[in-house]
Amino acid sequence: MRYQLHVLRGQKLLAKAYVWLGSSKPQWAHTKENPPPLTSKERTNSSHTEKSSIVREALQGGGNRAQQFRRGMVDGVHYLELVEPIKQLKREGRLPEALVLCYQAIEAAEHDCGGREPAPWYTEQAAIVHRKLGQKDEEIAVLKRWLGKSPKSLRTGSRIAERLAKLETA
Repeated sequence: MRYQLHVLRGQKLLAKAYVWLGSSKPQWAHTKENPPPLTSKERTNSSHTEKSSIVREALQGGGNRAQQFRRGMVDGVHYLELVEPIKQLKREGRLPEALVLCYQAIEAAEHDCGGREPAPWYTEQAAIVHRKLGQKDEEIAVLKRWLGKSPKSLRTGSRIAERLAKLETA
């Protein structure tokens, strides 16, 4: 079995290992010159870059896929590209700014859902921020918004429905 190990020695030892299970010559995604992201900042940047690349490639490819990705955009930004900025703003305690991005992403996800439920992560994050800001009514409203945009069959048992039920019984 062939493997590849990348190690970063600093204050902490960080490592990432890859195993090649095939019988052919390994085709590693990372090299000594192009190591995988190991620190949390590198992983965050890599994740954001990867999502932006996916969006740009889809838009440039044209056709149905490009149309689908365009539906998920608000102000020239696809909701997938807002994950890391939302996380970063929350880490920095910039909650009102995080909420602005959450609602931008919620709107874009609603445009993109095509008969399915909108991506729930953004609604969950908005609810968390509202909770941290002591805005119970707004937290309930954003959860109800998601439920209102979701098919009935997907509402029951969802984390959003569970969160709303806890809020309404508290």
